[in-house]
Amino acid sequence: VFGMSCKGPALQTCTDMLNFTLGKEATKYGVKYLTYTGGHKTQSIVDDCIHCVSGDDLDSTFLKTQEALKIVKESFDPDFIIRINTSTYVNLELAINFIRSEYLKSNKLIYNGEISDLNGRIQLRGNSFIFGREMIDKIIEFDISDCPSDLENSHDDVVISYIVQSVL
Repeated sequence: VFGMSCKGPALQTCTDMLNFTLGKEATKYGVKYLTYTGGHKTQSIVDDCIHCVSGDDLDSTFLKTQEALKIVKESFDPDFIIRINTSTYVNLELAINFIRSEYLKSNKLIYNGEISDLNGRIQLRGNSFIFGREMIDKIIEFDISDCPSDLENSHDDVVISYIVQSVL
């Protein structure tokens, strides 16, 4: 499980609460819990926080998520990742039971709470995603310059939705 955060004071409070709740609960289930922020000079993992060199602003969220996924894959080689915003809480026991039952069916494992339409394209809500290895790899390998010029923006949920639609 990892939560996307930034160094802004309001979101830091959310991150602190997730660390106190979800971070402690993850240990109980044998799940690695990490947060990630951008704008650092070097990549590293410090106290369960991934420091990314990508920007820490809204327009850098895809690159920051992509970078964090790459670091997690290289460091831990996960079967799946639950990616949440710091404003989102996950019922971890329910999510793990769901993943265990679904992962046997496909290592693609793409789940998201809401799907809508954005200019004729699939738009997955960005507050939470569950990715299996195949989708983790697709996101890591994606070149953001391959996004069409009419894509709404470069936020992580928009770009990930584009990637998901292109592999379906």
